[in-house]
Formats: sequence, structure tokens, C-alpha cells
Amino acid sequence: MVLAYVLFKIIPGNENEVVSLLKEYEEVKEISTIYGIYDIICKVETKTDKDLSTFILSVRQKLVHVRETMTLISAEKHK
Repeated sequence: MVLAYVLFKIIPGNENEVVSLLKEYEEVKEISTIYGIYDIICKVETKTDKDLSTFILSVRQKLVHVRETMTLISAEKHK
């Protein structure tokens, strides 16, 4: 399993719409709006690296209010 956190920069005023659309993806496990350079962070789980890439490309193509993304892939999970 691949665990990643995806940060989104959104065109101002469209955060709620993007959150609603992200909820439709089964790969998205958690979503938070945040303060700072990025506007939204979501926790994503996929079976493979290829599935993660497919997810990111799909989001970039479908969510027109997204200016930029940054994907942080987890190397190791700690308790």
C-alpha cells in the first residue's frame, strides 16, 4: 500500500467545491483545509505507485480550481 499526503493550492473561493469533489475519490481517506501556502491537504492511500500517479493525474485534469499540487509519499509509518 502507498500512503501519501497531497497538498493543494486552490483558486480563492473554491475550497469547498474542491473538498466536495475530493470526497468522491475512494483513495482519499481524510481531507483538511489548512492555512499557509497550500489550502487543502488530503491523506491518500493506493495499492501501487502507478495507482497514486493515476489518481494525481485524474485530480489535476478534473478539478479546474486547483492551481498546484505537491505530493508527499510516506517512507515509513510510526506509531
